[in-house]
Order: sequence, then structure tokens, then C-alpha cells
Amino acid sequence: MIGHTNRVNHMLASGSHQFIFSSANDCSVRKWDVLTGVCDNIFKFADPISVIRIKEDWNYMFTANWDKMVRVIDLDK
Repeated sequence: MIGHTNRVNHMLASGSHQFIFSSANDCSVRKWDVLTGVCDNIFKFADPISVIRIKEDWNYMFTANWDKMVRVIDLDK
């Protein structure tokens, strides 16, 4: 799965196992469809992302960024 332009820091499989999420030093989180290998969505940030967590029953993504912030992203929006 090619798409990030800098070092990948973290990868996380969704509970449904159809998607994985990857975060990188290119200041993005990518949502990948495992079955097709296609990047389904890109979330851009101002700073690199170290860690991501997904709370699927809430449909939220949590990120730990290099700017010392934890962010909550509503995946429905």
C-alpha cells in the first residue's frame, strides 16, 4: 500500500478487519481498504502523528501528535 511520503509511525486494524489506519511523519493518517489496497480517506494535520486509536462504536479516531496535542476526530464528518 503506497501513499505516505515519510516514515510510518503507527498502524491499526479496524475491528471489522476490512480497514487499517496508518499514521506517519508526513502529517497524515490514511484509511486503507485491506481487500483492495486502496487508500479510502486521508486526514491531514499540521504535525506528524505518533499514535492513533479508533473507537468504532463511537466512530471516533484519537491521535497523539508531535505538537503535544491529543485530538478527537469524528469519522462521520
